[in-house]
Amino acid sequence: MYDRFNRNYSLEIITLDNKKITIQPELRVTFDVTKSVKGGLNNGTIQIYNLSQTHRNLIIKDEDITEEDKEKKEEKKKTDAQKEAEKKASELKDAGIRTLPADYMQFELKAGYSKIETIFKGAISKASSKKQGAEFVTTIEAYDGLYDMQNSYTSKVVKGKISEQVIKDMPTVKKGKITEQNPLLRPRVLVGNSFKILEENLALNETYYVDDGVIHIIKEKEVTSGYIPLVNSETGLLNTPEKLQKEVKFETMMNPLLRIGGLMQLESLYDKRFNGIYKINTIHYTGDYSGSDWKQEILCIACNDYRVVKWQIMKMKH
Repeated sequence: MYDRFNRNYSLEIITLDNKKITIQPELRVTFDVTKSVKGGLNNGTIQIYNLSQTHRNLIIKDEDITEEDKEKKEEKKKTDAQKEAEKKASELKDAGIRTLPADYMQFELKAGYSKIETIFKGAISKASSKKQGAEFVTTIEAYDGLYDMQNSYTSKVVKGKISEQVIKDMPTVKKGKITEQNPLLRPRVLVGNSFKILEENLALNETYYVDDGVIHIIKEKEVTSGYIPLVNSETGLLNTPEKLQKEVKFETMMNPLLRIGGLMQLESLYDKRFNGIYKINTIHYTGDYSGSDWKQEILCIACNDYRVVKWQIMKMKH
């Protein structure tokens, strides 16, 4: 069982002027992170208490543009500078290096016990600091895949597998596990935001999600890994599971072995009807380094007849 008194975390931020800020204990940090396979971007809100004024000044970002502004921006023709920046990002991506443009702050939160693991990484959408009583509190809102959601653009004629063609136009998101999809037999013109095109061309039983900068597309009975960690009272199960329509909900101590889109084996001493193999749909992480909260809320579905999606090799651009 994990030592609940040996909690640890590390928070890294790359500022707009490319300075790296690392925040570690004993500064108080709280986090509220939601990751799900149900489409959209994983998101997190993190609060840091009593940062130095120098670091507070570096971690400032106004809220991103509105949806209306995004549509107007999408309609405008990309400038040569934008195209060149995305070309460089795409080249780095092909080389296995994930990076964000200069106007996006990178963000990574690791948490756990004696060993910490990444629970969230992405780009900062909004950051500000304010005085609350005797303390200064810096609040950060971040999203995984934010840059590509807002800026990726596809304009091409495609034939074959649409998803693979569109993901190539996302400069900072890497391709993960992609389910078998029916290829286009006739060429089709695709123009617009790459994420929107991807979403519009999914089958009814398919969903996409971005997890730590990697985009996956899977079906309801599919998972990204065949590894099945055990969840019981000895490994951190905190309460008796409960039924919520099709899903089962329970709480556990922070466990890096549990991943959205993956499997787990649930073992409850007090309600054995829930015991079995499940696919994890959603994980809600909450933590307060100075408090008692340091846990995960899991939403999962029974999944005995699962299929593990295999890696598919994406052909490089020529």
